[in-house]
Amino acid sequence: MKRMSILVAVSILAGLVAFANVAWAECTPENWKDCKGKPWVDGDVMDTPLGSKWWPHPIWGEGDEAGSTNWYTKPEVVKRALAQVKEGKVYRIGHDYTAKMPLFGQRKFSLRIPATPTGGPFGANKILWHDEFLATEIGQVGTQFDGLGHIGVQIGKDGDRTNMRWYNGFTNQEVGGAYGLKKLGTEKLKPIIARGILIDLAAVKGDMNKGDAATMADVKAALKKQ
Repeated sequence: MKRMSILVAVSILAGLVAFANVAWAECTPENWKDCKGKPWVDGDVMDTPLGSKWWPHPIWGEGDEAGSTNWYTKPEVVKRALAQVKEGKVYRIGHDYTAKMPLFGQRKFSLRIPATPTGGPFGANKILWHDEFLATEIGQVGTQFDGLGHIGVQIGKDGDRTNMRWYNGFTNQEVGGAYGLKKLGTEKLKPIIARGILIDLAAVKGDMNKGDAATMADVKAALKKQ
């Protein structure tokens, strides 16, 4: 009887371990093919950690680097946006880059003029000049515009650059560069002439302080109020 109890206990323990292993293995970075059905998955085929393979682009085709900004090359799309202008007011939505602006993590923004003047006088016409020294990481610093080379997905093994895929299926070998991206830079995007929606979060949340977050519920509440 005692031996049978031990065997039953061992069997139960083995079952729990097996169950725990299955639960742990489900939808992890190492087992992303088990993420089928998750909210971020597109389609029902796990070709990639995001679901179905997204390249070549079904509208813009293989090799495209402009994405949805291609729509703004169509005259009817631009005319539709311009037709919504009623008052002709101009709004400034960018902000100056300064050391006190919002910065991601421990990033810094340091702008210095090495000397004033930095150089000169030079030549018979006595030219003087100012140069600047800038040390920062532009991404996630102040106002910004992310290009299509900003976010990619690893499909293969760690370190396999041929299976790190970006927009339109470009591999990391094609995109990466020490002195700027070789593909998918923001210079490849088309000028955007479109309707914009300004969301007045302050009308719902009041003045926001550093570290405050805006949730999707806040956005919906602001749109409803507007």
